[in-house]
Amino acid sequence: MLKKASDLEIVFRFLEENLIINLNIIGIIENEPGAEIYVDDLKNPTGVLVRLSYFHYMYTENDIFIEKVIEEFFNKPGWYGFSGLYKPIAKKIRGRFENNWESCCEIYYFPEAICSQKLIKNTVSSVKVEDAEIIDRLYTYRNEDSLEHIKKDIQNRPSSAIYNGKEISSWVLVHNDNSMGVMHTKDEYRNKGYAVDVTLDLTSKIIKMGKKPFLQINILNKMSPGLALKCGFVKGESCDWFGFIVGTPKEIIEGSKESRDKLIEAFRKVKMDEMFGEALTSSINTIGMHLFIMNMKEDKGEIPSFKIDKVNDIEQRNLWCKISASSYDLPHHREEELEGLLNRVVSSEKYPFNLYMGILNGEPISTIAVQKIDDWSGSICLYSTKQPQNKQGIYSTLIRMVLEKEQSMGCEIVFINTSKELSGTLKEIGFKEDIAE
Repeated sequence: MLKKASDLEIVFRFLEENLIINLNIIGIIENEPGAEIYVDDLKNPTGVLVRLSYFHYMYTENDIFIEKVIEEFFNKPGWYGFSGLYKPIAKKIRGRFENNWESCCEIYYFPEAICSQKLIKNTVSSVKVEDAEIIDRLYTYRNEDSLEHIKKDIQNRPSSAIYNGKEISSWVLVHNDNSMGVMHTKDEYRNKGYAVDVTLDLTSKIIKMGKKPFLQINILNKMSPGLALKCGFVKGESCDWFGFIVGTPKEIIEGSKESRDKLIEAFRKVKMDEMFGEALTSSINTIGMHLFIMNMKEDKGEIPSFKIDKVNDIEQRNLWCKISASSYDLPHHREEELEGLLNRVVSSEKYPFNLYMGILNGEPISTIAVQKIDDWSGSICLYSTKQPQNKQGIYSTLIRMVLEKEQSMGCEIVFINTSKELSGTLKEIGFKEDIAE
């Protein structure tokens, strides 16, 4: 069983054996007195785990330590995250759980003991706390807690900024793990060398405090590495930020139920008669499943000449409704009436839908919809096809293409209520059944 560390000097000595990769863990211990610190041996640790609310920070070269952490800390259903985890360790953990977000980074650190100020061309000062809201508004990773974190960064650690009059124009802060970040220059002040100025100024301040300046740069960020190298930083190891889920948290169960209830509510709002109501609600099956799109499994069998079109105009929407209505077991003379009712459902502003048609050899043969729950989640529904003999193959290909499209528009998790017949196909894509634990 892991133990709470009692001697921080022993912990620091262990982490300093691989200093660059552990700079962030050292920073958290220094700056966050509420962080919980665990080791396997109080005098000769082979690993350190730091827990601060949702996030965990860890370093070890001992696989047994990793197993102990997984067994003791991630054994209950819930949401967990790792911050700046050394990539070789991350590889041993990520495949064990259902991941729900990721940010892969490279570490850049300043190797020298002195930072030259020769390249600084403008007057640099510290960031004023009253500018925290501006900084938060332009922050790439803005969230409901980021403003409070930015205020703490400004108040508790060094920062650097360039002001034009009273207007803040360019800035960089130090996070609670001692990494430099939240860097930004307003568009109208770019190409003036401001980013170099604030970076070098803050680097110098950090060195004077007896610490090593470092950054964690997302691999998708193509601009910041060049700036870091220009300012004298060198590239170090790779690390991962990621979130994962253990079991099926109650939020997943609630999200799945909400997705089903919203669809039924959308049907009821158009006041369908009993025949239509039964036909549509019976198509909403009771097996609830979900998928974080980033976990979609590789496709093993594409259908040649198949593509999807996202419905963007009234004419396409009418065709979508016509194909969809024809898939229900209704008398032919009532299909046109159902088309109109479906049109009212999927064009509702209160219950927004993204509509897609599957196209095979240029002919629309299938339909599917994603009812939007919020900016990052949605519910797949209203699937139909003109080729029931290849129902599962079309279903799989259509859903994969829709998931890729939805992900490109910011959707992260999708829910679906399905039948036992199609649940196996969904599991092959990566969906998991919503089972309360």
